[in-house]
Amino acid sequence: MTFLEKMTDEELLHIKKLGYFLGSFDPLHLGHIEVIQIILDQKLCDAVFVYCVQGESSWKQRSDFFQRTKFCESALGDTNNVILSYLPPQKVQQKLTIQEESKVKSKFSRYITGIIGADIACNLECKNENPSTEELRQARKNDFMQGIFLDVNFNDSIACSIMLPADDFIVALRKNYEIEDIPIIVCKRKVRAIIDTKEYRHLSSSEINKKMLNQLK
Repeated sequence: MTFLEKMTDEELLHIKKLGYFLGSFDPLHLGHIEVIQIILDQKLCDAVFVYCVQGESSWKQRSDFFQRTKFCESALGDTNNVILSYLPPQKVQQKLTIQEESKVKSKFSRYITGIIGADIACNLECKNENPSTEELRQARKNDFMQGIFLDVNFNDSIACSIMLPADDFIVALRKNYEIEDIPIIVCKRKVRAIIDTKEYRHLSSSEINKKMLNQLK
């Protein structure tokens, strides 16, 4: 494992296929680790950039960004070809991309693969009957992992989801989802592979977090 902020341009140039694994990781669990290991073992990516979403959302309260990243550092410290970062989204974008008008493109890797959960893939592609929710889904489809240039110091979850351009996706199956549920196209880009961790598919960071908090009460 290494940190993005410590990597030289020469080191980054050697990564031809970079996986961008974005999530709350609150906490990182065995299912996440298995997904990373499968991707690296099957050479679907040369390296996996694991990045904790920053900021709060309207529906999820997250632990401190630095605390979650530190936990990832402890859990993934011995795993080769994993990249972490404490940098804010704008700094990550500046490190890995170059600007082209309102968007950015990868500076080093031949291409970037977005690593997402089955729930995200399906929610992005499934039309919602609620007009306001559908409007939000359409907006997310238009900018999700599209590499939108961050011209101000955004540090929230939206910035994390738009800062790097993904050329395609790897989808990790989660509880209540099967391979046949996964769309072959997400946000107009192909799903290149589907990862099934089988034993750990049922794990949920949110549920683990709730159980941990209940034990502390």
